[in-house]
Amino acid sequence: MQTHPLEALDFSGWEIKADAGAALGALLGKCPQLKTLNLHGNKALGTAAGLEGIGKGIGSGQLSLEALDFRNCDIQADAEAALGALLGKCPQLKTVKFRKN
Repeated sequence: MQTHPLEALDFSGWEIKADAGAALGALLGKCPQLKTLNLHGNKALGTAAGLEGIGKGIGSGQLSLEALDFRNCDIQADAEAALGALLGKCPQLKTVKFRKN
């Protein structure tokens, strides 16, 4: 598997669709040095389908994220289990932003 030395990804305002969650998760899994991920404003990713897709794309691995931005992602109540599972894959996480959800 090829990995990338990226430390930060900013997808704020991209309007990433829920069905792209798995592809996003797979990308994240290929970036072992990634420390910061900004998903601000990607409301479709705040659904159960979007968050579950990210988790499935990551697979059984863990992420080295230290900061995660979910501001204004309209995280849905039925997505709480998928969100918890995703956060569980980020043992080094220090900061999560949830404002305007």
